Amino acid sequence: MNLHTDKEFKALLISILKKADHIEGSETLTLTPHHFITVGGKPSSHYRINCGRKKFFLKSVKDNDNTVFCLPYLQGLNRKYGTNKFPESLTQSFTYKDREFYVLEYMEGETLEELDKSLTEEEWQFATKELKNRLNELHTCTSDRYSDKAEFYSESFGKRLSDKFTERLNNRVFTQFSAAKLNTTLSVCKQILSKVKFPKAHLIHMDVKPANIIFNRKDRKLYLIDFENSRFCDEDFGKVQVLLTAYKDYPDSYKKFILPQIADGFTEESTVKNDKCLCYLYYQTICNLIYFDSRNLPGTKAMSNLFVKLMNLISNR
Repeated sequence: MNLHTDKEFKALLISILKKADHIEGSETLTLTPHHFITVGGKPSSHYRINCGRKKFFLKSVKDNDNTVFCLPYLQGLNRKYGTNKFPESLTQSFTYKDREFYVLEYMEGETLEELDKSLTEEEWQFATKELKNRLNELHTCTSDRYSDKAEFYSESFGKRLSDKFTERLNNRVFTQFSAAKLNTTLSVCKQILSKVKFPKAHLIHMDVKPANIIFNRKDRKLYLIDFENSRFCDEDFGKVQVLLTAYKDYPDSYKKFILPQIADGFTEESTVKNDKCLCYLYYQTICNLIYFDSRNLPGTKAMSNLFVKLMNLISNR
């Protein structure tokens, strides 16, 4: 779907933005593809919208996208801590040719992935401090219930995660491993999760990485974007996700300056000593391996080695 050349879609966007009082109806609108994605198994993209001197961000709603669910909470955080710290929705979601979209404010700057080679050590340190501020602000948003797939649920997080373990370990990726060991690890993790007491839920980003961190060097502002995977959950679950970014092909500067700070003391060694966090680490390693396979990406050897290490550790308990 080449929306940037679709005149009917552009006219619809102009109408929506005008109705929301963000532009004048006579303005010309251009769309620039920004970050290619897959929606419903088909290639697509998010877009940058240019309308005169104004910029907006057009987001395609992906499968199991939690962004719309989280937006009201992000708006509340902006009111609490100051505007423009988290992206806000400028329009209601709308549908075009069986696809759902919404318009977000455009966060001016470049991602830490793009800026990797150009930032000074002082700028990295500043970015690290600001990112910790964003994460701390995010974590002040709490709930008595956990959420997943854009909704709150009533059963315990242990029950929900146990069911997900069963589902994930049935994936074809794991047919190469010992079925006996996989069944043992599943049983051990379910036992652990059935006994653990889970804390109050916090709003967790769950996809902190260089491509989702925008830094405006001129204005010295840092934004955390892309809340597709966000949810209300155990903070430790989010920190385990951060820990696993050490296994990804991310810039060395990110791993040097930012990762140790936002992991908040979590290390692989400390994580595997805590039964609950060990389950979290094992589960998220499983999800990463499935992600690589489902998108025909080369799974990292380090991630596979970690999975085997955790499988052996848990199955021997």
